[in-house]
Amino acid sequence: MSCNCNRIAARINRIYDGAKLEEHIDRTLILSDFMPSAVVQPLTYVNSSYGGNATITSQAITQLSDGRYRVALTYDFPVIVNYTNANGVRGTARSAIANGADILLRLPNASYFFEVETQFLSRIGEITEAAAEVRGCLLTIIKVIMPTDVVLQACDVMYPNANETDSLVCRALFDT
Repeated sequence: MSCNCNRIAARINRIYDGAKLEEHIDRTLILSDFMPSAVVQPLTYVNSSYGGNATITSQAITQLSDGRYRVALTYDFPVIVNYTNANGVRGTARSAIANGADILLRLPNASYFFEVETQFLSRIGEITEAAAEVRGCLLTIIKVIMPTDVVLQACDVMYPNANETDSLVCRALFDT
């Protein structure tokens, strides 16, 4: 087997540093975009959740004497609230949660950006009109992302032509 090799340059996002935060939160959610749109009150809260990236709304960075940085971020993310109405019909409504973090991180000397990933789940809550009082668990993962160029070896593998063993093996196996 032989190969023909080339180099390929690719830009990847390297996670330079990060932190994970777990917390219980209590929030009042203003509900909108009810589905079905004809809401039959009263509504019974079932749960609310979200999993994915959050939107960073502000950030402040302060360098400390030990080489680390104090990073204060505020971010928000959408939430889907599930409920049942007075007739027992399941429905959903949309809302958003705003939160913040104040953490210590290492930051690179090169170009970087922050990424915030959240997982939120609440099974405790109450809906009154178009607002929900919820209590839930929030997992927040904050990453320092550094775009990095890497060079990879890429080879085209050349396989030799095969020589078939034909039916000799099959004849011996099947006794024909």
